[in-house]
Amino acid sequence: MQALILRHDLQGMWALAFYLLNAASLYKMSEKANLNNSWIAFIPFLQFILFFHLINKSAWYVLLLLIPFVNIILYFVWSYELYTNFGTDSTVAIIIILIGVFTGSLVSDIYKIYLGFSERVEYVAVSSYSRY
Repeated sequence: MQALILRHDLQGMWALAFYLLNAASLYKMSEKANLNNSWIAFIPFLQFILFFHLINKSAWYVLLLLIPFVNIILYFVWSYELYTNFGTDSTVAIIIILIGVFTGSLVSDIYKIYLGFSERVEYVAVSSYSRY
């Protein structure tokens, strides 16, 4: 019984660590894009606002994720837009997305961490949500 509780605690700690790492990478990406209120990257569900502003779309687009099958296609399209907005070559972006499909998005998440924390990566798109 204690082993089961310990295993459950470890899963929770891994989930929290993974969440915080993803939130931190989103925060860093939004800082690079000069977006307002980057701190909401750490608030569940409000993270969508930053994600959509990074791809220069209104946060209302989140409602499209409620449509079955459309949400899967849009995930790939929007991920592609995110990667190219940070200067990723189109071919590399497609490869990362395809590998992410087979790894359960692990590669895509690692690449987002790279986009956020790498000093060599810059936001190359123009977002109407930036504080210029």
